[in-house]
Amino acid sequence: MRKSRFYRLAAVLASGAMMLQFAGCGSADAFDFIQTVLLGITAAGAVVIIQEV
Repeated sequence: MRKSRFYRLAAVLASGAMMLQFAGCGSADAFDFIQTVLLGITAAGAVVIIQEV
């Protein structure tokens, strides 16, 4: 059961990387995009923590 979840996650990540490459995103642009997504997740987490205090 655990392997199927790991394989599904790996497939999603690989397909996302392929879509970024097909769209013409270079590796530097892809890293900027990933960094922006992670920054958004961090900001959303901070907002939730602040609202709970």
